[in-house]
Amino acid sequence: MRYNRFLWWIPVLTITLITGWITTILLHSLPIAPNTQQPRLRTVVVATTTIPLRRSIGLSEITTRQVPAAIVPEGAVESLDQVLGQMATNDIYPNELIRVEQIITPDRVTQQVALSVPKGKTVVVIPTNSQLIYNRLVRPGDHIDLFATFAVDVERVLGRTPLQTSVTFLQNLEVHAVILPRETVPTAEAAEAVAAETTVDGTAAMPSSDAQTQKVGGEFRTHDRQGQALLLAVEPQDSIALHHLLDTGGQLDIALRPEANSVRQPTVAVDQYYLAERYNIKMVQGAVAVVGFVGSPIYPPDVPLAYPPAE
Repeated sequence: MRYNRFLWWIPVLTITLITGWITTILLHSLPIAPNTQQPRLRTVVVATTTIPLRRSIGLSEITTRQVPAAIVPEGAVESLDQVLGQMATNDIYPNELIRVEQIITPDRVTQQVALSVPKGKTVVVIPTNSQLIYNRLVRPGDHIDLFATFAVDVERVLGRTPLQTSVTFLQNLEVHAVILPRETVPTAEAAEAVAAETTVDGTAAMPSSDAQTQKVGGEFRTHDRQGQALLLAVEPQDSIALHHLLDTGGQLDIALRPEANSVRQPTVAVDQYYLAERYNIKMVQGAVAVVGFVGSPIYPPDVPLAYPPAE
């Protein structure tokens, strides 16, 4: 009897095992559906190169990218138009997502210059007729060297006389802003402007676009035809020296430095004696054989000169 019960369970177990084996084979043969759910993406603006503090941001320095929405910080900029022509409030590095708090809008820069003045510096206005500025080859954020020419009293045979001397006054200055007469802006460019900005003389003027019709932060307009100038952020003591130089009839000029070149080169003062020695120009009694000085009111032909000037 017990033997018969055991025989009855044999076909049941066999069927169960065969069913399980067939089910396993079928499950392994079925294709596994891939996980088609993709993370949600957002468009953001990132820097393609290092954007220094207070530099007007150009189109070549930014781009848009698609990134997972989960890693996008609050306040991330999503459009190039939100950044183009603005000024950075801090250094922005390559591949860094740009946030609204990292840029200053043109209106704020124009109406309140102090927003972008470096700590410990003062802003001075340097009038200049430089063609580099007139032709808009120098822009806010560029670095320049400042040259000065002024008269220095020297001892001569017949007493003390002024000697025109040129020096490298300051090196590696960042251009804080540019002041341009309205006449320097071509009519076609002025027509493309879409918003008014406050000029340095308190009147309304139209901002211009550059060669790529982009907004440029840190540029001002004035109705004064002789009002071309630079705004430079300098040390307080240097601002006093510049003030004295301009008030006493000295002249200033600029030279544009290569990008990312912050090395201060040693220079020496240049006067007519330096030119005579360097270019082998003979200095003779009764005349001054230096370009532009022969018969000048300062050095008349009948005044003998001591070379070099007496100490």
